[in-house]
Order: sequence, then structure tokens, then C-alpha cells
Amino acid sequence: MPRHVTALSFALILLVPSLSAQSLGDSPFGKFLGQHLDSMVRDSLVKRLNRRPSGLQLNDVLRDDMLLRLSDSNLVRLAAVILLSLQQVDSTICASFALSGADSAASIISLAIRVDSATAKRWVSLMHQMMLTGLRDTPRGRVVSLDTALGQMTAMLISLPAEEHARIRAAMSTPNGSKSARCRFAKLLFSGLMKMPPDQAGPMMRTLMGLSLTP
Repeated sequence: MPRHVTALSFALILLVPSLSAQSLGDSPFGKFLGQHLDSMVRDSLVKRLNRRPSGLQLNDVLRDDMLLRLSDSNLVRLAAVILLSLQQVDSTICASFALSGADSAASIISLAIRVDSATAKRWVSLMHQMMLTGLRDTPRGRVVSLDTALGQMTAMLISLPAEEHARIRAAMSTPNGSKSARCRFAKLLFSGLMKMPPDQAGPMMRTLMGLSLTP
């Protein structure tokens, strides 16, 4: 088995138990991530930051809360690449980001394996930044209150035409709401986040992403 596929298998166990290593390896994201993991093992910075004498382990660099440790500017980049990715997937996957946002590594990887090569490269670049938060033990960044985050989301909805606003609110208020309407809201949410100044978008992203993460 090629070394990068082995590395992807470890990443798979840590991040996406429900997916197969083969599905990662067959995707553009899986291919580029495997190549990147190989290069990271040889990187002098990684070797210097790595605290394990036995060698680099992925669970050292892929923390459960790595999304909360990203800088404000990288979270804006994340919002942008999520938006681009949502435009490439079906309504079921897209709609799931309206319900919970980018709330886990598993949802991120599940989205990343379904995008084209150009977008996959952007995902790997962000994944590198996520790994660095583990290597550097970067602390979590600032958050806003949940009420503040919900207020900003409501403001985004109010900016829509009344009919579309009502359709999205109805879809979000019921478990069987329209997937297309939820997908529309997900795109609206991440479009709004990527347009915010980083010092506003970053704390809001952390609040939304942190709802399902262990403190």
C-alpha cells in the first residue's frame, strides 16, 4: 500500500469513521492530502515542532477542536471554501451545513472529498493550517455569544426578499423542511461570513462551529 494511502487511513480513523480510505484516496482531495502528509513528515518545521520522540502522529496535529484554533483570517478563508464547495454538492449535503454549520472535522472532510481539483487544493491548504494549530498548540480564538451569532444570522435572513425569507424560516423550523431552502440558507450564511471583517467573522464562526464540540 502506498505510504500516502496509509497516512490517509490513519486520518480516516480520526476524522471520518463512516467513510472508507479508498473513497478518500479516489477523490482529488484525498490525493492531494496524501501528498501533503508525505511532505509534512519530511518538513523541518514539523520535525522541530513535533514533541513526540517516536515521530509525527496525526492525532498530535489534527485536534478535535482544530477548527476553533484557526486564526480569524483563516476562518474567513474557510467560509469562502465552504461556500465554493456547497455549490458543487447535492442539496442533502448542502442543507446539512445550514443546520449545524462547519461543526466538525467529519463534516468538513465529507464535503472536501466531493469537490473538484481546484477546490480540493484550497481545502488541503486550509488543512495544513489546521494541522499547524495542533503542532503549535494554538489556543482557541475569541467567540461571540450565541445570541449575538443568532442575531447576525437573523439579519442575513431579513436582507432577503420577504417570500424567500419566509420559505427559509419555514424550512429551518421543521425536521422535514425543504432541503433546497436550507441549502440556500447555508450558502447565504457562509457568503455573509466571508464578506465580514476577519475580527467579526472569526468569533462568529467559532461560536457556530463550537456548538457540537467538547469544551
